[in-house]
Amino acid sequence: MEPVSTPSISPAPSHRNIAAGLGLALFGLVAVATIAFLATGRGIGDPGFSRATRTRQVILIACGVAALGLAGGVWRAVRRDLAGRELAEARLAAALAELAHERARLKFIFDALPVGVSYAVTAVDGTRTRLINDAHLRICGLTRAQADDPDAFRRISHPDDLVRQAELHRPLDQESQGSYTIDKRYLRADGQVLWVMLAFQRHPLEKGGYEDLSVVVDITERKKAEETIDLQNKSLQAVNRQLETANAELEAFSYSVSHDLRAPLRHIQGYAAMLVRESSPQLSATARRHLQVVMDSSRHMGTLIDDLLTFSKMSRVGMQETRIDLAEMAAGVRQELIGSSPGRAVEWTIGALPPVVGDTALIRLVLVNLFGNAFKYTRGREPARIEFGCQGTEQGRAILFVRDNGAGFDMKYAHKLFGVFQRLHRTEEFEGTGIGLATVRRIINRHGGRTWAEGAVGAGATFSFTLTLAPAVTTST
Repeated sequence: MEPVSTPSISPAPSHRNIAAGLGLALFGLVAVATIAFLATGRGIGDPGFSRATRTRQVILIACGVAALGLAGGVWRAVRRDLAGRELAEARLAAALAELAHERARLKFIFDALPVGVSYAVTAVDGTRTRLINDAHLRICGLTRAQADDPDAFRRISHPDDLVRQAELHRPLDQESQGSYTIDKRYLRADGQVLWVMLAFQRHPLEKGGYEDLSVVVDITERKKAEETIDLQNKSLQAVNRQLETANAELEAFSYSVSHDLRAPLRHIQGYAAMLVRESSPQLSATARRHLQVVMDSSRHMGTLIDDLLTFSKMSRVGMQETRIDLAEMAAGVRQELIGSSPGRAVEWTIGALPPVVGDTALIRLVLVNLFGNAFKYTRGREPARIEFGCQGTEQGRAILFVRDNGAGFDMKYAHKLFGVFQRLHRTEEFEGTGIGLATVRRIINRHGGRTWAEGAVGAGATFSFTLTLAPAVTTST
């Protein structure tokens, strides 16, 4: 796209105008003198002139002066016409200069565009002119001379893309108007394969023919990112299939645990109980103690199986999130614990609790496990203290805690607390299976929150977790 050159315009020289004016004045004087001489045969100053003759000479002179005035008027009109022409020529020159400036500015913008742009006009007789900017050449890897070849862009297009583009382009050839967009590949001379998005538009001209506008954007990096995402999606799909298989196997395992393992446990418990009931007088104290260990261990095994099944279901059970009144839920769980050990003296403190969003059954299981642990590990404390409250918010979530003054734990083992089967106290001291806190963490994770614990040996423990705050309820008046 080259800027237009401005033609030079020379104004009419002023000395020519002056010479023309002097010529007209001299012509008037000569005309007057000639007429007087021809009329009398004498000069104007001849003393032999009669009165009548002088009168005729005066009339002739007056006519000459009038002719001279007329010539002057004509000259002034010519001068004004020439001045108007010079002004018009000056304005035309300024307009052409401004046009050249605007053309140069448009050329700068056209070539500076970061996307490839090509504009072509096809006349009725088939003559075609085209403008193409530098970005288009750079994207396609062509020189300007190479781009002048009408088939240059077709030759560097991927064969598979040419077929698709031809299908999109066919209606435009038939109707000489329309548009389409296509993602295609250019096979550059340097060996690179570039993906571009081509937006093409054709518009008919009033005098016949049509104009084409092509915009080309390099989308190679986007295509690479899409390929990476596609590979990741395929990988995720493979992982999902593996998870589905693992879940199916876990379901089969859960069924086996529920049915195949429970029967032997029931047999062990039943026969041990029968042996104690029917043969207790014949058994020694040591034998009775051994049988009691067998019965207690089988019951513990049954509880462990139940807890393990409950934990395995936590990642598969569906969630129905709703607004939860934590104060009401906490009061219900506390009452159940008090009813299970009516003789225990426990000071309960339930602070101000905000409403949260979560699955009611799962969140209740969190409180059952945390309250149950606090109730268990404060055994032997006089008085035992258990507190449930909220200590602020973080990122739209309530920070909740359950604190007790029980046995506590060593902080160097805090990372083990939420693991499956991880226990920091011996079974002889405090019963349990090591599943409760792992269940708590899994439930809170499914709700998008986090869990952590703080404590000290003999000084109690605090278990904290976060839950999403429920939106405020607005009441209309």
